[in-house]
Amino acid sequence: MKNEDTRVNEFRLLIKPLSLGMQLGGMVLVAMVWILADESYQYDHRWIILLAALTVTSVFASWKIAFFSFFSITTVWLLCIALTLLAEPSINRNHWMAVLSIGVSLAVAPVFSRTSEYIIVSIGIWLIFGKGSLINAPFGGDVKWAWLSMSAAIMVGVFLNALFARIHRQSIVLRDKLVDLAFTDALTGIGNRRKFLSDVDEVQKSRDASSACLLMLDIDNFKRINDDFGHPMGDEVLRQVAQAIRRSVADEPCGRLGGEEFGIFLTQGGEERAATVAAQILGRIRELDVLDRKITASVGISRMSDEQSFSELMRAADEALYVAKSRGKDCFAIF
Repeated sequence: MKNEDTRVNEFRLLIKPLSLGMQLGGMVLVAMVWILADESYQYDHRWIILLAALTVTSVFASWKIAFFSFFSITTVWLLCIALTLLAEPSINRNHWMAVLSIGVSLAVAPVFSRTSEYIIVSIGIWLIFGKGSLINAPFGGDVKWAWLSMSAAIMVGVFLNALFARIHRQSIVLRDKLVDLAFTDALTGIGNRRKFLSDVDEVQKSRDASSACLLMLDIDNFKRINDDFGHPMGDEVLRQVAQAIRRSVADEPCGRLGGEEFGIFLTQGGEERAATVAAQILGRIRELDVLDRKITASVGISRMSDEQSFSELMRAADEALYVAKSRGKDCFAIF
């Protein structure tokens, strides 16, 4: 399971388009409020234009900067200030401030990755819309209800924010499990054919692979092991061979290609290193204590070339593996 910082970064990346969409939607809302305002309302347009410029700048920063939460909070507050200015001439100002306070604080709840961030932005929303007038408005004996409505809205927002964070954590767990199922060989615990080919493709794209070598390993007489000792013991042999390979090439792509065949891709070192690694793996396999019978394997090695595709590299390694088998097994051959 990923740590919390990693989850937050992933959440921000996931939610960024929605957050930016909501920010742009808020700008459209402010524009519509301005357009639909009563003709008798008088505004100082300089302040509104200044707020619009600051909001556009904040939205742009949210888009360009990886850590966009600060600017997302700033955008929400700027939009709230703009709505407050537009509602200032209305005789129903307190009514609209209460409605907007609740509506905005709940609308932004899902888009903040941490509950602490949401609490900060929510408190700012209530302070901007209220400015003391919302609480001190002539509600008669209903001032406590005003406090209750604010507290309830913030609590519901916190609940929604925590709920989305929990759902995201669960989605990460499920995704990691699906990745494991898709790319891990269930029997041996190392990568499967899909994972191996994917890792090799990434290596080829990210670095010079001119000295890379492919090793194809096949357990000798594996069918006889299954026939003589049963499939459970054959499975144990596969597991221990896989661990012997992993110990020998901890940082290189390797995986079970199918049946009793494994692949190892050495990203550098050429044939000299490939021969050394192959001899080391074969030595470890000979030392396995699984059956009374000696366990051995054969390895075919082929080196990558610039004009060669990976399928051709596999074909060459397979031919080298056939040569190793024909030499009596328990050895390696280089194509």
